[in-house]
Amino acid sequence: MAQPLRLNPTAFAGCASWLDAAEDDNAAATAPEAPRPTNSCAGLGAGPRIDALSALPDDLLVRILAAEPTTSLGKVWEAIAALACVAKRYATVCERAGWACAAKRFGRRANAPFGGGVHWTALAWVPHSPSQRPFDEGAFDATAASPPADLADAFFWVEAFSGEYSDPYSCLALDAVPCDERVVRDPDGVLDPRVVGPELILTGFLKEAFRAWHMANCPSVRIMGALRSRVVVLYAYERPQEPTQWYAGHWPECWDGEDWDQAVAAVYTSSAWTQLNGDPDRVISLHATYGMDVPSPHAADALFSIRGEYLVPEGDQRDDEIYPNRSDLSIRLKVPMPVWGHVKPWRD
Repeated sequence: MAQPLRLNPTAFAGCASWLDAAEDDNAAATAPEAPRPTNSCAGLGAGPRIDALSALPDDLLVRILAAEPTTSLGKVWEAIAALACVAKRYATVCERAGWACAAKRFGRRANAPFGGGVHWTALAWVPHSPSQRPFDEGAFDATAASPPADLADAFFWVEAFSGEYSDPYSCLALDAVPCDERVVRDPDGVLDPRVVGPELILTGFLKEAFRAWHMANCPSVRIMGALRSRVVVLYAYERPQEPTQWYAGHWPECWDGEDWDQAVAAVYTSSAWTQLNGDPDRVISLHATYGMDVPSPHAADALFSIRGEYLVPEGDQRDDEIYPNRSDLSIRLKVPMPVWGHVKPWRD
């Protein structure tokens, strides 16, 4: 029986580091030439020589390269990208395998390219900590330009981090839904209701999923966007250390309505706390707050919200320290259309 062929990501460290530098236009200008293997075995383990790869059908090569466990996706994409530098023979194969890794990370069945025109490495790469996804204020400026004409082609997703660690499945693709019906109301009734106007709602849902409650309560969350090969951190959320615990029967009913995010954000405008209900049978954790760190007068109307929810199994007692096997997640970022004109990398 033939031995399974496995790539050694460590052996590709030199090529992978070169690729990291080349992702940035400025760094690429001064980056050294990609290292070249000194023999035909470079980049592979102690098993078959790299020449043996040529004898395998392309479809089989794609499956071999992309069939690593999901826990090692962050390493696998480096190995695939580096193999593409070894010989032109593997360029197409590696491209297909790379998109297969990116599709696996986002739970997509098809391996066709996606992601607003970015390279597959930008989507298959798994950051290990929120420090690798810093919010860059320099990506936004005060220029009041029009939103990108091809904004509909952008790809959006969320990444959740448990402390200083992120697993490959702590991400979720977001849908972009146009809307123009939101109204901001003053909870004190002093100011008149104000229509936000056209906006783009980035929204994602998980239903009865194992990772939903985990993502809803992660300490750090990043909302990402990709358009025309440019990846931007649009929003950075850091969860408060201690949530506000509500007693049973005191949970506001409007927090379970369709516009619960606006109801919560209107009350907690000065301090953004995570709210935790006290129902013994239905556990809810939610957070909502207004504003984005973008130099635009419209950014104050942006609204971020995240909500996790699950039913306590019949016969069990509520335990907030135990993560459920099945729960629901809702995450949204409502961005007024004028704000998109302040994203410098996406400006026409």
